[in-house]
Amino acid sequence: MVDSEVLKQSVLHSLGADYLIFIDDDCIMHPYFIERHLSLAKKNSFLSGSVIRLNPDFSKNILRNGTIKWDRKFKPLGWKPESISERLKSMPVRPELMSVLDKILSINCSWSGGNASTFREHIMFVNGFNTILNYGGEDKEFGVRLINAKIKGRHLRYSAPLYHLDHDRKYINIEQIQENRKMINKHRIDGTIKTKNGILK
Repeated sequence: MVDSEVLKQSVLHSLGADYLIFIDDDCIMHPYFIERHLSLAKKNSFLSGSVIRLNPDFSKNILRNGTIKWDRKFKPLGWKPESISERLKSMPVRPELMSVLDKILSINCSWSGGNASTFREHIMFVNGFNTILNYGGEDKEFGVRLINAKIKGRHLRYSAPLYHLDHDRKYINIEQIQENRKMINKHRIDGTIKTKNGILK
């Protein structure tokens, strides 16, 4: 299995795009997802959103049909939110109004690899993802180094819906996750900006 962050990194290194949006390959974007990220792009900052996790049955239907249909409010046809949080993250009203929630319900912003974006130059400045971390916090470690570099995180949790297909997670390694957390905490304290195991070796 190819590590998703390593794959993203290799694509990043080969492309010349000025601004990059990151999602996982098992996610489905809202029709205006990319437009939302681009409209909020701002130098010396990164955007970090969230995902709505689809239940197993709905996920299987999408995979079986090989497509997804949207209703008039741009929600997956037949999908029903299972919590208030999911309803809010699905952007039930205009993004300008939903973005107010990001300010009112503000929490510390970290890079969320499944729904995030920033300028290529910022990514290159911190030398990309640390490729030795593998799954489990590697995105947060990357975000910590961006923040150490004075690149500020900004939320779009409620105005850039992203739907995550259900699947098992047999690849999770608890020991790896614990080691990653140690590095995340270390870099928060020591202010590390560049990784030695990134895009440029």
